[in-house]
Amino acid sequence: MEILNIFNGKGSELRLCLYIGTKIRWWLAKSPLVILLLFSLVGKTQSASFEGTSDVKKHSNPFFDICQRQLADYPLLKAEIDKSYSLGSDVSVLLSDIKKSFGKPISEKKIRDYLSITNKNEDAENSWLYSFNKACNYSTIYSSMQWNIHVLADLAKKITAINIRPIIETSDFSLTHVPFYFEYFTNDEDTQKALWNLTGTGTPKSKIQKLMAGIDGVYGDIETIKQRNQENLLVYRYRYNATTFIASRVAPWEFISIVIWEFNDQDRLINLTVR
Repeated sequence: MEILNIFNGKGSELRLCLYIGTKIRWWLAKSPLVILLLFSLVGKTQSASFEGTSDVKKHSNPFFDICQRQLADYPLLKAEIDKSYSLGSDVSVLLSDIKKSFGKPISEKKIRDYLSITNKNEDAENSWLYSFNKACNYSTIYSSMQWNIHVLADLAKKITAINIRPIIETSDFSLTHVPFYFEYFTNDEDTQKALWNLTGTGTPKSKIQKLMAGIDGVYGDIETIKQRNQENLLVYRYRYNATTFIASRVAPWEFISIVIWEFNDQDRLINLTVR
């Protein structure tokens, strides 16, 4: 009712302004705690906004925060990196991002990329190879866990290939509960041990076939080798893809793993060899 009466009569607008100003001064004088509360809320809002911006900036490129990733992230991580750093782009951007987490490369040298050689008699170095390595402490399941990154660039410093791979050592690969990849291991002995952990004596041949069919080689394909008059053998050949796997591009030979599974008359596993 008091506010409505202000609008009656001449100069009502001026009286309204004076009235509101008086009421505000009275309210502020009676409520100092409210002022403190308002400043506190504003401060917290600004702080939260700043922290949110910092987090975004901090994690804007999390690909190479490698020890925060799990082994199961490997296929997705590789796909993310390939998408973000396209072939033909400036290698300096990629190297700068890797160094933030991995530090300086353990190797930086000129090499021959055999895939890029047009003249077979050419003997000149035609590419740059950058190699990085970082160890991570994961679960006690792993005796050792490290990530390797290799980057191949032409002499104009344009990316021609990127490889990232986790190298693991574990007493029992089956305890990791992750898909098997040949790239996890650096020698036939460790590869054979891991495959044996996933199978073992008495495993049906059908299970072995399913296992091998499910191995999605990131850098190559599984090829079945048919053996004549050897019905109790199952042989698979894993060949690195020379167009993508850097090791097969800078070395004058192929990288191949052959897995030989031996079965008894009941098609149960009795032996396994990787060579």
